[in-house]
Amino acid sequence: ASIVALWVETRVAKANTKWLKDLVTCLAVWLRLNHWDTSCLVGTSTSAKKLRCAIDAMCANKPTHITTQARAYTQKEIDSIVATIDTNSMGWNDLTVQAMRTYTILGFAMAMRGGELCHTLRWDMVDIDGEVVNLPGGNVFKKQAKPATLPIPHNHRGGTCGANCPVGALTAWKTTCEEHGIPTVDTLVFPAIR
Repeated sequence: ASIVALWVETRVAKANTKWLKDLVTCLAVWLRLNHWDTSCLVGTSTSAKKLRCAIDAMCANKPTHITTQARAYTQKEIDSIVATIDTNSMGWNDLTVQAMRTYTILGFAMAMRGGELCHTLRWDMVDIDGEVVNLPGGNVFKKQAKPATLPIPHNHRGGTCGANCPVGALTAWKTTCEEHGIPTVDTLVFPAIR
């Protein structure tokens, strides 16, 4: 940490005060996130003092850890989650299994939150043939004020939709709902998931 502070000091002559303040804050967070021992941070330089003050301020309430945004899943990880759902190790009924697999695939592909999928997404917003979701305005969905249209992406190139394609999964889910007498007009897309 002392070496980092010395490096900052070499940059001070070339930088403005705002840049130094932002850099010191970022470095303090980085040092804490990476569990560097900053207790032995020494130095009488301006940057060392500012870095020490920034770290002390972060530790004022003695947080046990600093939370950061979780890393996004990859397609490979989603395929693994879907494969686990397909094994039905939870003992769900067939409708719940299909709802969960479609929910997972669609949520990942369209970057939708769980609440948006479960409590807001309705069949009248979904145009499967046009492969789009028509979002209403009014800060209800994805915090957008005006109506918007989002494409439902394919995760394959050309040809027919595979098992884990969002368009194919949503089409299969709609067909299953209709076969079981679950309305697919003005109702939630995932009524089986709370």
